[in-house]
Amino acid sequence: MTRGIANVASLLAFTSSSATILQTRDGETKFLEFMRKHERTYKQGSPEYYERLAVFNKRVEEVETQNAKKDALWTAGINHFSDRTDAERAEVLGYRPNFPKSPQPNAELELAQSKRIFTESMSWRNLTTAGQVPDQGSCGSCWAVTAASVLNAHYEIYNGPGKSFSAQEIVSCVANPQHCGGKGGCDGATVELAMDYVMANGLQDEADFPYEASDKPCHPDQMPVLAQQAMPKGGAALGMTGWIKIPENKEQPLVSALVSHGPVAVSVIAARWFGYSGGIFTDCDVPNHVVDHAVTLYGYGTQGVHKYWLIRNSWGGSWGEDGFIRMQRTDNEESVCGWDKDPQKGTGCDGGPNQVWVCGTCGILYDNVVPLFKRTTSKGAFVASRSSRASQDSGMSSGSGSDDDTNDDSSTRNSSRRIAWRPVATKEGQPMWSTPLSW
Repeated sequence: MTRGIANVASLLAFTSSSATILQTRDGETKFLEFMRKHERTYKQGSPEYYERLAVFNKRVEEVETQNAKKDALWTAGINHFSDRTDAERAEVLGYRPNFPKSPQPNAELELAQSKRIFTESMSWRNLTTAGQVPDQGSCGSCWAVTAASVLNAHYEIYNGPGKSFSAQEIVSCVANPQHCGGKGGCDGATVELAMDYVMANGLQDEADFPYEASDKPCHPDQMPVLAQQAMPKGGAALGMTGWIKIPENKEQPLVSALVSHGPVAVSVIAARWFGYSGGIFTDCDVPNHVVDHAVTLYGYGTQGVHKYWLIRNSWGGSWGEDGFIRMQRTDNEESVCGWDKDPQKGTGCDGGPNQVWVCGTCGILYDNVVPLFKRTTSKGAFVASRSSRASQDSGMSSGSGSDDDTNDDSSTRNSSRRIAWRPVATKEGQPMWSTPLSW
């Protein structure tokens, strides 16, 4: 009997050991496939190889745990961050806000007092620039890439597609004198500082100062030609008339800015975003509300009874849903709040507060910026948005029609009138175009 028990125990131990070996081999096979796909060059058998393999296996386990949850609204997946340590991931989160006042107080007040009733869904994703998802690489430049992304979108809204501003110039040339969580560049800064810089200096095209994901020096001969030689100068040469810092922790002004002006640079708590693959992300319940990432808000919508914010990230088109994430939007975002008790990690500046109050899912209502533009070309521009219900906003008029109907407006769009086309709702599959608004 004793010998039989011993034999059974030995068999169980052998089986367990064999399973572990097979599991280890399977994990290593997946890792080698990952290395080939993402062009990693770790030397097999080296200490770094095994360290990365251990991190990768941990990420695989996290993905499997998330995807095994019943009734989960989002799925996780393996991506180019799956062999990165938590510390390396944190370096990508380069959002470092200071607390400047908006240079457009009247516009800010207008947003704060807006009483419009908006549609249940809208999106600027049909802009050409929306599909050009940037990849910030390992540089903590989300603040700069987001600033350039928002400027690209607003330029297209008013002047048509074809413009791509240089995020590298912002990384290289914007100073961070208050040391807001870093020294600027790849060490982090703010969208507000970026907007101030562009207003004063203008901004080159991406082709003239291409992105390198590094702290490339800012040389005088790399400053914008428009800012040095042409009139008007600075942001005005691009059609930019200013920017607004949206009132903190308020949902209505954020939605108003998004619908009335265009995509918004928003700040979020993104430490748990890396493994996101698709669906409506709901994992924002963190113990410390450290807002650490800047992204571009493109719209909002619903999936069944679930509401979401539509956000474009700066981690490349292979991440998430073609570079986008749908993040949960609650019925009362202003009540989803918490204290960031360690702002020096992500939001601290010289002389800044010791803690800040952050609201919204993943902190989305806390620190947001939208630029103000006007047309600079004779070519008109228009965009559309989609919704399951027509607009209730009395401040936005619209007319329904098919895609062919938009051709009838060509004479209006190409006329000398200074007009901008605003987004409105659509019925499912039926575009609706807004009446042009003069300025």
